[in-house]
Amino acid sequence: PGRSADSSPESMKFFRTLFQGDTATAFAYVEKGSYKPSESDLNEILTVLCRARRLTLAMSVINEAHKWNLMPPTSVKTGTIVIDVYGKARLLTRAFETYEQMMNHGIEPNAITYNALISACARSVNAQLAFRLFAVMRARGVRADKFTYGALIDACAKAGLVEHAFQIANVMSRSGIEKDQTVYSALIDACGRCGAVNRAFLVFEEMKRAGVFPNLVTFAVLIDCCGDALMPDLAFEVFREIKHWNLKPNVIAYTSLIDACAKYGWPERAELVFDDMIKSGIIPNDVTFGALIDAWIRVDDYDRALDVLEAMVKFQCRPSARLLNALISLTHSGRLFKNMFRVLLVMQQFEMWPPAKNYAPIIEDLAIFSREIAISNQESNGVLAEDENTTGESHRTLTMSPLDYGIWLSRLGLSNYVHEKFPFGSSIKHLADAAEFCGEAEKAREIHQIIEYCDGLGSASTL
Repeated sequence: PGRSADSSPESMKFFRTLFQGDTATAFAYVEKGSYKPSESDLNEILTVLCRARRLTLAMSVINEAHKWNLMPPTSVKTGTIVIDVYGKARLLTRAFETYEQMMNHGIEPNAITYNALISACARSVNAQLAFRLFAVMRARGVRADKFTYGALIDACAKAGLVEHAFQIANVMSRSGIEKDQTVYSALIDACGRCGAVNRAFLVFEEMKRAGVFPNLVTFAVLIDCCGDALMPDLAFEVFREIKHWNLKPNVIAYTSLIDACAKYGWPERAELVFDDMIKSGIIPNDVTFGALIDAWIRVDDYDRALDVLEAMVKFQCRPSARLLNALISLTHSGRLFKNMFRVLLVMQQFEMWPPAKNYAPIIEDLAIFSREIAISNQESNGVLAEDENTTGESHRTLTMSPLDYGIWLSRLGLSNYVHEKFPFGSSIKHLADAAEFCGEAEKAREIHQIIEYCDGLGSASTL
């Protein structure tokens, strides 16, 4: 970020390492006394991270800021920024805890604070709480602005309260506040969420007659509206209209169009849109990849879906844990062992791992997959055979077999349950049987060592 305060070498080291994601080193600078962040530093850091959607890192900074004596917030600006971070992370309880801390310290919230709280309610789909906040805001003499009304309309839209959304828009107009791009986009979104496509386009036409130029967000929600109504041709028409307004489609518009194709069952068209996006120099994000993966999943083409997932490694785009866990669940329920292993390998490349509750079924699936490989003679030196699309290009360099991964996951699970009953010993026994079946005597001995260790913890009854 552009620094307006301290620009010493120590401060620049702190900012550089922090924004590279090396929190341990950055926080160590502060602990050693090499650098002491100020309140303005904290505000700047959180604002930049929030705009970049690096919310996990932003929350790490908030937690660490307690050690810097900068939390709880001591000013309305800091409190509002923290509320905004929690709101965008959909941590509504944390957002209200921050609001209460401000009130307890005699910090009077302003319109921006209430707008951030109402937006947090909208993101968490809690329209009732948003309206209660609006009432509190007015009772405390804080005047609502166009952002307040926009946030309320957005809350109604996400809750499917389309008539309430239009009532708020009418109250806004009677208050002498003109509707802007944000408000019109929220109204279009409200129509789309209840399937009122024609009404959404009427709002779009009203917007243009009012002299309000649509922006890329407006076009994106209109494309989403068409996609939800299974009208992909109309979505393409809206997409083409973007250029008529001298706008260049961004990642949000492209992602909305890919999602519209996915919902209609057009994975090939979705792939073409993705290719056009890359040629236009637009970098896809995790939501874009998720929409394209969904397009192939909807037509039961898991191989193509996982090709897209593996392409995320090439683009250095980290998939969300929600997406990866959903893919593991789908491939497990469909007994698609090869595809499940491909997902696990992608997780490994991003240094991610499945939830502990899924260890048992995953280990059992890996045992079955190992047997299948042995039977079909598709394993050589610990690397899956490279025929029949067994793995993606990015994983052919990995020297980890399903047995290896199962052993690693067993050890990881053991570390999580070292002081309590080990819940998936029987799954590890199946892995040992698979290793013996595959003729992997050394790996079988290693697995039996884990089993013996489990026995020593008094968990033999689970084996």
